[in-house]
Amino acid sequence: MALWGKVQKLTGDQIRTVQAAYGIHFPIEVRHYFAHWIEQQPWYTLIHIHGVRDCVLLFAGWN
Repeated sequence: MALWGKVQKLTGDQIRTVQAAYGIHFPIEVRHYFAHWIEQQPWYTLIHIHGVRDCVLLFAGWN
């Protein structure tokens, strides 16, 4: 099962924690509608080549 499918089955404090992590800058609805695309990206490759710090800065727009 895809990661987003597992998230959708969470309840109570667990789902509230996930919702809080997304906040206002990346609405959870965006994650929902792009779940398939997001989960198909080669994130491991990006992190392996560029490192975690660079990937965070790139996706946050702070490059």
